[in-house]
Amino acid sequence: MSGLGIDIKLIIAQIINFFVFFLIFRRYLAKPFAKYLDEEERREQLKEKSEKILKEEEDRIKKEIEKHKKKLEIDYQKALEKMKTQVKDQREKLISQAQKEAEEIIIKAKEIERRERDQLEKETVRRAVELASMILTKALADFLDDKDQKNINRRIISHLKSIN
Repeated sequence: MSGLGIDIKLIIAQIINFFVFFLIFRRYLAKPFAKYLDEEERREQLKEKSEKILKEEEDRIKKEIEKHKKKLEIDYQKALEKMKTQVKDQREKLISQAQKEAEEIIIKAKEIERRERDQLEKETVRRAVELASMILTKALADFLDDKDQKNINRRIISHLKSIN
């Protein structure tokens, strides 16, 4: 083989060097690098798993928030309707009470008006009777005596009272 330019000693030395290099590479570079790659892959999987869990948790929380928002909206609408009903009832109650008070005031005013009218009528009749009595007394004073004047006055007054 020396004719071909191949040196067996050199090939054996290179094979030995290759195995030594292979063992050193494997022990000091390949294993730590493989461990590093495995660790990075494990971290990446853990990161993806954590992100997935966080995403699911975020979605769950969003759904709960939406659920609570809807519940709050429903509760708000119910409270608003209840308040509207209460306000309507209160307004109707106040209107009814105001109408009753107005009716009472009208009744009282009519009663006061009736009493004042009756009193005015009585006063008018009294004055008319007095006036008629004075006129008769003055007019008949010259023609009749006191006894006849009193009898005529009584008859006229009783006649005037019966007219009322």
